[in-house]
Amino acid sequence: MMSRFTTITVLALALAGCNATGGTGRSSISDIITYANADVTNENFTGRVLPGVNFGGALADGTNFTRANLEGARFENGYASGALFVNANLRNANFDYAHLENALFQGANLTGASLESARLDGANFSGATWTDGKKICKANSIGGCN
Repeated sequence: MMSRFTTITVLALALAGCNATGGTGRSSISDIITYANADVTNENFTGRVLPGVNFGGALADGTNFTRANLEGARFENGYASGALFVNANLRNANFDYAHLENALFQGANLTGASLESARLDGANFSGATWTDGKKICKANSIGGCN
């Protein structure tokens, strides 16, 4: 059974090459798909390609983003406690003021990501590439990059 979010994604991708004027202009996925302020709690986005998609203000507690391409995605003011961002591409993502308690960022690429005032208590960054793009977080990097 397809979840309602998968259905929306499939529909949006089918329409990605269309525009209202009948021209050949293409929209990016982030212009079509938004999860802003949506409840995607415990959804599975494993391996999804969603660059620039807006999850701002969304409820994404326990959601699985393992190996997802979320480059430039927006999670500001969202709730993703216990979410899995394992080996995810989070380059230039915005997590400002997000609730990320106990989230797993193991092996994720956070180069250029913004974590201003994000709540990181218990978040695991082991093996993640830190926001400066140079530092690889040590094992047991909990609550920040050691």
